[in-house]
This record gives sequence, C-alpha cells and structure tokens, in this order.
Amino acid sequence: MIFLEQPNIELLYKGTKVHISFDKKDAASIVKTFSNLKIGEEYDIDIKKRGKRSLNANNYHWMLCEQIAKILKTSKYEVHNQLMIDYGTDWLDEEGSPVYVLMKDNGSYMRKETEHYRPTDAVEDRKCSYFQVT
Repeated sequence: MIFLEQPNIELLYKGTKVHISFDKKDAASIVKTFSNLKIGEEYDIDIKKRGKRSLNANNYHWMLCEQIAKILKTSKYEVHNQLMIDYGTDWLDEEGSPVYVLMKDNGSYMRKETEHYRPTDAVEDRKCSYFQVT
C-alpha cells in the first residue's frame, strides 16, 4: 500500500475507536487487507516503510524504458519522465506544499535526465508555464 497523502487519524471520543482515512486510490488494497479480519479477535498491526528498489529492479526499469523508447523512437529519459508524470509523487517542501518551478514550455522538461517535472495549467505573461516538481 502506498500513501499518496498524509493519512488523517482522529480519535472518536464516543468509544475506543480510532478513525483513519486514506486516499481513495488505496481503498481497494485496504479493504482487501481488512476484509478477512474477524470481529472480537485481537490483531497486531505493523506499519513499516518499504525499502528502496533493489539495483536489479532499477536496472530492469531502465531496460524497459530503453525498449519502449526504441519502439516510440524517443529517448529512455522521455519514457521515464512520462512515467514520472503519470505515476510519480509530488515533491513537497518542509510545510508539505507541492514545489513549483517556472520555465519555458518548449518540451525540454521531458528530456531532463535527473529532474522530473509535471505540467500544470498555470501560465504567466512571460510565456512561461508552471511545472510541478515530481
């Protein structure tokens, strides 16, 4: 399960229940996990941060990006950046707000090798667009 935003935890004072809300994208995974629990049984729940991808998984990702790029006649970085746009998470500052940058919208953001940007609808009069950092 991946948290797409900070879970909201509330104590309900009319009993001993704890209410935790999750992003709806996580709902199917959570329902599947909890559907087999039995009323009256005690459970221990461990929440652990998953480690980074292994080097093998990372190499496999880049191999797939290269193969897709050959078919699409583009670069592996453009394929990777499109995946980051479609499935990546936003870069957040210390207060938890998304980070934005202002740059010319000439498509060069797709060819970046280390930075990843997601286009937004916001445009400034300097013929620049705001991009969300992912």
